[in-house]
Amino acid sequence: YTSLVKGLDNAQAAALLRCAVLAGYLDSDFQPMEGTTHLHLSVIAFAVSSILGFKENRRWALFEKQWCQRWSKLSGTILPVQHPEKYQPVIDLFPEVDFTPLVNPMHEEKFTRPRNISRVERMYQDLLAGHYIDPATTMKQFKGMFRGNSHEAPVNWIGTGRQLSYLVHLAFGPTNKNIRNKAASNFLVAGQPVHLGTFTSGFSALKRAGQLKTYNPELLSIANGYKRKSVKNFTVDMEAIAMAEMAAKINIQ
Repeated sequence: YTSLVKGLDNAQAAALLRCAVLAGYLDSDFQPMEGTTHLHLSVIAFAVSSILGFKENRRWALFEKQWCQRWSKLSGTILPVQHPEKYQPVIDLFPEVDFTPLVNPMHEEKFTRPRNISRVERMYQDLLAGHYIDPATTMKQFKGMFRGNSHEAPVNWIGTGRQLSYLVHLAFGPTNKNIRNKAASNFLVAGQPVHLGTFTSGFSALKRAGQLKTYNPELLSIANGYKRKSVKNFTVDMEAIAMAEMAAKINIQ
């Protein structure tokens, strides 16, 4: 099995990978065919590693090495539930595998809990008052997004997806890793799963346009209230809010 890296160079791994060869996703040397996508490779890697019983820390590393995915990691892949046609044929090759973790990864993953829980309570009240979260959302449900609290149903965000991305990045970004996954685990947008592609690209677009302090003054204020930024930085943000509100008045006129 000279075409396979150490750890995959065995009969069982080769037999499983041949399923992908026969389906046209890998060539005879177990390398990606033209047209094979990052999602396809992630599904194949997850399936084979699951059947072989690999531990989490080996699940992706061997396949990233096999396919030279140095700059495009397979780990952290989330299957877009809105477009199953992009990966379902590969899933069908491995009917014995449960792919739920790839669709709804780390469902218990929560945001870091601040030392002062009143910050969470204040954010909850502000988001309710601003009509950003479903009015049926309870305080217990909202607190369930943070570590140290029982798991609750995801909070239904009734604002736009970009607004959610804006708040999550500004409020939770400084103290949390993998905020995209955490947002997907703890929020819905209008009753639907968070669209992870636009969650990232939407915030990036605001950043490129220099609109991080002017996009939504109300959410900026809520994020700053949660973070309890220094007086100096908060003053700067409040000036930005005033400028944004003035610009909005001019546009209305």
